[in-house]
Amino acid sequence: MDRQLRSTPLTIGLTTRHGNPDWISKNSRHYLNILAEYGAAVVILAPDAPATLADGTTFYPDADGRLPSTVLDHLDGIIFSGGGDVDPQYFGQPLAGAEPDNIDRQRDELEIGLGQQALIDDLPILGICRGCQVLNVAAGGGMVQHFLGHRSPKESTAFHAVTIVPQSRLHGVVGKTTLPVNTFHHQGLDQATLASIFQPAAFAAPDPWLIEAYESATHRWVTGVQWHPERVFELEDGHRQLWDSFIDACRIRQKLTTAIRHRAAGAYAEARLLFEELLRVNPTDAQILYQYAWLHDALGEERAAAPLYEQAIANGLPPKALRRALLGLGSTYRTLGEYAKSVATLRRGLEQFPAAQEFAVFLSLALYNTGEHRTAMELLLQTLLDTTGDPAIQRYERALRFYADKLDQTWP
Repeated sequence: MDRQLRSTPLTIGLTTRHGNPDWISKNSRHYLNILAEYGAAVVILAPDAPATLADGTTFYPDADGRLPSTVLDHLDGIIFSGGGDVDPQYFGQPLAGAEPDNIDRQRDELEIGLGQQALIDDLPILGICRGCQVLNVAAGGGMVQHFLGHRSPKESTAFHAVTIVPQSRLHGVVGKTTLPVNTFHHQGLDQATLASIFQPAAFAAPDPWLIEAYESATHRWVTGVQWHPERVFELEDGHRQLWDSFIDACRIRQKLTTAIRHRAAGAYAEARLLFEELLRVNPTDAQILYQYAWLHDALGEERAAAPLYEQAIANGLPPKALRRALLGLGSTYRTLGEYAKSVATLRRGLEQFPAAQEFAVFLSLALYNTGEHRTAMELLLQTLLDTTGDPAIQRYERALRFYADKLDQTWP
């Protein structure tokens, strides 16, 4: 990581079963120790205690244990930590090996909610053991509820090897095809239960059906591991490199957030400097490319924006950013007079995000430019009627829908 990106301390969220300081000291100390080595400020995210930021801002859980998702706006990354079992009702199964005494519904509610929003926000995420499993459930996956041979006895730590997928990001991080790991779990994931947005990054060497790590190809940094890398004192250096990679991703997120805030405030020169600094270190990062394209659009530099949007989309964006990037590119093509490209891009956006009415509005503009005036007017009218809350317009909805595709027709 470039030294210029190592400035402000990071703020990283850590989920736990309880927010009691004594419980945290006993059960989360290894996470706190490793994060302290990187100088990060830790925000405890528990279902039974408020989450408090360094500036005193506090977020309170509701009766079901859920924290407001807006707490994520203040984090540079999040760790879903180890712990008990996930209630199988969250992935549509009856109890079939999950241990009822180890299920905490409030924690499930907390972590599934935060996991879903963190994925939408493209926050750097590290899921560890239970955290790996619950993040998979949050993403729409399931779980193998019980198997033998992977739970350490209480008196000592058991180890086994994992085989790392050669093309994975994890392989690029640790630089190895096999890695010894500790093992404390009796639940896990296989190909059938892995969420569709994830891809396997490592398998258990003794049980090759068992996915020991996964990652997302469309998020900046999302990794789940079944082992406990926070216990670095009993593991080899590859696990330290995993932490280095996560922390680097959090620093990028922190810098990118600052650049976006500068752009939103109209401080375009400051934003440009930060975006260019980020791209020097991460020239293919889709989110940075997309946000930099947006800056060019804001400055009226559409010709410079278009190739940045194109590269960002090609490199892979999560759904929220992809939706906005497709709209930005489609609109930019139109302003450049590339009307056919504009129509094709906006149609793609409407196909991928059919509920996103903004595509229909911008598509109607591009269709006007291609001479398809009747189709443009019909689309714009239908979109207006689908979205308006004006009672005066709603009063004539039936008539307007009738006329929308008959604009050239007359009646005697």
